[in-house]
Parts: sequence; C-alpha cells; structure tokens
Amino acid sequence: MNKTEFGSYIKESRLKKNYTQKQLADLLFIDVSAVSKWERGVSFPDITLVPDICKVLDISEHELISASSDHEYRRMKKDAKTFNNMKKGTFWTFNICYAIALLVCFIVNISVNKTLSWFFVVAASILCAYSFCPTFTWISKKFKFGIFVGTTFISLFLLYLTCSIYTNNYWFMIATTGTLIGYFLLFFPILFKKQKEYFTEDKYNKLTRYFPIIYTSGIWLLISVLLISINCYYPINLLLGISINSLCFLAPTLYGVLNIFNSTRSYRKPFLIIVGSIVFIFISISFGFSIHNKSTEKTNTYYVTESYNNIKIDGGYASISLYQVEEDNERVVAREYEDIAFELNVINDTLIISLIDSRNWYESLYNISKPSIKIYISKSAIESLIIDSDTSNIVIDGNFTINKTSIETDTGDIKIKNLTGDKMNLEADTGDIKIYNLKYNNLNVETDTGDIKLTNTIIGNDMEINSDSGDVILVDSDAYNIYITVDSGEVEGTLLSSKIFIVKTNSGNIKVPETTSGGICKIKTDSGDIRISIKE
Repeated sequence: MNKTEFGSYIKESRLKKNYTQKQLADLLFIDVSAVSKWERGVSFPDITLVPDICKVLDISEHELISASSDHEYRRMKKDAKTFNNMKKGTFWTFNICYAIALLVCFIVNISVNKTLSWFFVVAASILCAYSFCPTFTWISKKFKFGIFVGTTFISLFLLYLTCSIYTNNYWFMIATTGTLIGYFLLFFPILFKKQKEYFTEDKYNKLTRYFPIIYTSGIWLLISVLLISINCYYPINLLLGISINSLCFLAPTLYGVLNIFNSTRSYRKPFLIIVGSIVFIFISISFGFSIHNKSTEKTNTYYVTESYNNIKIDGGYASISLYQVEEDNERVVAREYEDIAFELNVINDTLIISLIDSRNWYESLYNISKPSIKIYISKSAIESLIIDSDTSNIVIDGNFTINKTSIETDTGDIKIKNLTGDKMNLEADTGDIKIYNLKYNNLNVETDTGDIKLTNTIIGNDMEINSDSGDVILVDSDAYNIYITVDSGEVEGTLLSSKIFIVKTNSGNIKVPETTSGGICKIKTDSGDIRISIKE
C-alpha cells in the first residue's frame, strides 16, 4: 500500500461521512494540515490514531490498513445491527404487551369490583410469564443463568403467595418448598459446574469430591422442610415422615462420605453396600423390628350394658360409623389390631370411645393399619354426640334424635342421614360434607377444602355455611335465615320458600329470585357464580 492510495481512501471515507478536513481534524484532536498531508499522500497517520480514525470514519482497521472496503465485514456488521434491532424490538414489544395487559386488568378490576382483588393474581401471573421469557437476563450477561433461575423462582413464589392470600388458604409454603426441591434437583448441578471458571483446576477437583454430600444433604433438608410445611397445613406423623426420609437418604449419604475420604472408586460400591447393610441391621435390632406382621387384623364386638344419653368419640385415624338398630341388637363392632384397639367406658352418663395406638413410631414403617368402628344403637333419642377425628370418614345414618351434634375432622368426608335435633356443628379441614333428610333448629357447617351438599335439609332457625375452596349445593333445602360465605367456589341450589336475598360476588355471575319477603338469604363469594331458585 502506497501513500497515494491510502490518502485517496481517507478522502473517500471522509466525504462519505460528509466531513470537511477541518471537521475530521477536530474530531481527532489534530491539526488540519495533518489530514491534508494524509490525503495528498505526503505521510501516514501516527499508529496511535488508527483506532480513533476507524471509529470516526466508521471503517474497520483492516479496511484502513488495506485502503479498500471490506464488503464481507460490512455485510456482517449490517446483519449484526439488524439482529440487535430485532432483539430490542422484541424486548420492548414484550414489555409493552405485558404493561397493556396489566393496565387493562387493573382498570377492569377497579370498574367491576370497585376495589383491587384478583388483579394481584393476574399481576403475579404476568410477572411469572415475564421472568420465563426470559426478560430479566438483560441485567447481566455474565450471570444470565443464575438470574434466570433466581427470578423465575421468585416470580413463582409471589404467584403462590398471592393465590394463597386470595383464596385464604396458606398452602403456599408447601407449593414453594416443592418447587424449590425441583429447582435444586435440576439447576444445582448446573450452577455447581459453572463455578469451575472461578477456581483453579486443583481446587475445583477437590470441591467436586464434596458435591455428592452437599447435593444429598440439600435434598434431604428440603424434603424435611416440605414435611414440616405439610404438617402445618395438613397434620401428619412428622417424626415418622422425617425418619423415613432419613432412612431413604442413608445410602446416598454414605456414598457422599466415601466420596470425600475414599479416592479409590473400585472399593466404593462394595464398601457402601456392606456399611449400609450393617447400619440398617443395627437400627432394626436396636428398635426391635421384626419381619413378622405384629399388627394382625381382627374384628371385635363390644356390648355396652350401662345406660348413657351422650356419646363422645375420639377416633384418631379410624373410620367411624353410627347406625340405628333394634333394641336387642345394640353393639359396637371394631376392626382392631394387636397394638391398635378401642377403649369403651361409660362415665357420667356418657359413652366414651377412644382409639388407643400403643405402637412405637417406627412400627408403622411396615404396617399401614386402617382401624374402624361401627356403633349400632337402639335409642330413639340422644342428648349429645361429639366426634373428634384426625384422618377418617364419618357416617351417621339413623332415624333418631340427637339434640346437640358436634363433629370435627381434619381430613375425611362427613356423611349424615335422617337425623333430627336442636344444634349441629360440622367442621372438616379437607373433605366433603353431605347431609340428607336433616331437621334441626340450627346448623353450622365449615370446611377449608371440600364441597358441601345439603339434600332435603330443613333448618328451623339459622343455617350458616363457610367454605374456603369448595362448592355449596342446596337441593330442596331451606332455613329461616341462610348465611353462606365462600372464598373460591360456586353456590347453587333450590330453596323451598321466599327469601330476602343479599348476594355479592367479586368475580362471577349472580342469578337469584327477586323476592322481597321471608327470612334473610345472605350469600357472598369471592370467585364463583351464585345461582339460587325457589321450588314451585
């Protein structure tokens, strides 16, 4: 390349940018005479000026040195610019669409409900979709994967939280912990491998020896936290659950320990099997485990000879049934096991039935027993019935009067038929409640997650029903005053008399008769339709 060709190329590039020699000199912070000498082929520019010249004239260093246009470079540069413009356009299109959707939902929620309710669920959902695009990764190119994992998990947590608050069900810790377990299983090995660039090879190789024990311990800890979360919302045998979890991770933990202290891989698996077997046998002997089934099922029949007017049942996890029979056939039939039995006593005119489980906690690892009790009574009237149950179904079917009935169960269905009385209170955390042919003065029904169905039920005074997430169905049923509150579920059915309806739903349709006489029928639901009719 000679000076004349170089000067001609400088001049050609300058004119393409519509610069005068003085303007180019000012941009390069040099004297105008230097630019004139380049273009006349008198001299070359100083080597330190090459990057600045290329930047000002929008040419590559290769083009400047060769004094010719690099068409391939220009095509690649144009394509790169087009791609970047498309990328920016897509990014801002997503942002604008999300913003419009958020604004529309905000306006609709305020206009329809006069307050912000379901908008927060929509906002959390949009944030979740926004994070999964992924859109937040523009924050840092170096930590894109970490930002993606963190932002998606946080957005899911916020979605769980808002949905939980909206439905008044605090299950979000269970969902969050379950999601965290999935994230840990899937992404922790990838994140661990990405740390290689921050350590020397020797340090990273030493760190990888600890990976199995860290990974195993993390999973064990998260599953234990999940069990604790479940126990807070849905009572379980927490000690048993954590014990089973620990036994399941015994072998992987031993493997992780061997991975740290034993560098010879050929001996690792046999040693693991031997040590694991010894530890398991030792635990079995220490706790008195037996290969025989210690909990043999048997059916026992009990006869109550003493008189009583009240019944109180502490059923635990046993199924409970109550039936009416002829006078000479009164009895209690129990399905029991060697270490699981029922205790019957009559104290202060009250028949008390209790489930006694004398097993050690570890014995249920091998035996999942299902005790049950069926009570056959001949009395036509009982003053009170109290049932407290943990995890079981409850069935009451008999043509008799129970003045005061109180039934509580954590997880299980309640089914009641053909009863009359004064006051009835039914509570179920997770289970359906079904009532048939009931005649009471007052009825109170509560459930967290389950449907409530009343058929041919007549209540003389007040009927009060509360449900967090479940439908309420009334079939040919009625009460003087009806109060129904549902967070997420529908209310529908047929009543037998006119009512003064006071109804409200935040997001749902309403269809009730326009009657102006009778008792009060007050129905409120956050998310669900209300459809009530009056039977002709």
